[in-house]
Amino acid sequence: MTPLTISPHSPASLQLQSSASSALRRKQASTKATKARDAGKGIPDSPLLKEQALQESIERMKSNLSRFARVSNKRMALRTLHDCNYLRSIPLDTTPTLPTQREELTSLEEEVCVSNTQVNGLLFNGSASNQVLKVLRALCQELCKGLRVSSETIYMAMIVRLANSSNSSDSYFSLNALMGSQDLVLKPRQEQSTTQENYLPTDLSLYEAGGQIHAVVTSFTSYGLFRRSDVKSGKSWIALSGRVHERVNLTTGASVRFVHTQITTPDL
Repeated sequence: MTPLTISPHSPASLQLQSSASSALRRKQASTKATKARDAGKGIPDSPLLKEQALQESIERMKSNLSRFARVSNKRMALRTLHDCNYLRSIPLDTTPTLPTQREELTSLEEEVCVSNTQVNGLLFNGSASNQVLKVLRALCQELCKGLRVSSETIYMAMIVRLANSSNSSDSYFSLNALMGSQDLVLKPRQEQSTTQENYLPTDLSLYEAGGQIHAVVTSFTSYGLFRRSDVKSGKSWIALSGRVHERVNLTTGASVRFVHTQITTPDL
C-alpha cells in the first residue's frame, strides 16, 4: 500500500500550518495578558519578587500602624490590619523543644493540668487533677507498641505542645516582629480571662499511620496591641486572637506550623 503524503504546498498542508500558527499566537497572547493582569494586580511572577513585595507590604503596614497610633486613629489602624492578608496565616519557623530537666517537664505538666485540653475528642476541663496526663501517657504507650520510637519521647513532645506557654511565646515573637514598634507594644491581654480564647481547649489529635506517629495540635491565645502611653492601664488599644496550628510527624520530625490571627476589636 502506498503511504499517504501531503505536499507542503498543498491546501491541506497550508491549512494545518495556519491552524498551528493561530493556536501558537493565541497561547502567546493569553500568556501576555495573564502577566499584564497580574502586574496590574501587583502580583510578581517570580519567588524573589514575591518575597520583596511581601516585605515591602509588611514595612508599609508597620509604618502606617505607628503613624495611626501617634494620632490615635484606631479606625485606620484597624483597616490597615484587616488589609494585611499575611497576618491571617503566619508561618512559625520554630518548633517546641523537649524539656531537658525533670523540673521543666513537671512545670509543663502542671500547666497542662490546669488548662482546658481535648485529647482525641476527650475533653478535660482545667483542674488540679492529673487525669489528662494519665490518659496521654497511656495513649502514647499504646500507639508506640511494636514501633521503634520511645513512648516517653512522644509523651514529652505532646506535653510541650499542649502547654500554653510554648505556643504563646512562639506566636508572640512572630507577631511582635510584625507589629511592635516605638509606638506600639504587643502583649498578652490581661483582660483575656473574659475572652472566648480563654475557654477554648487546646486540641490534640494523636494517631499512628504507616508505622509512624502523627499529631495535629491547635491552641488558642489572645494578645493586645498597646500604645506605649496606655501600657500601664492594662487595656489594649486593639485586641487580637491567635490560633496556633501544627501538623507534625513525630517519627521523622517533619512539621508545618502556623499562627492564624484575627482582629477581635470591632470595626469603628
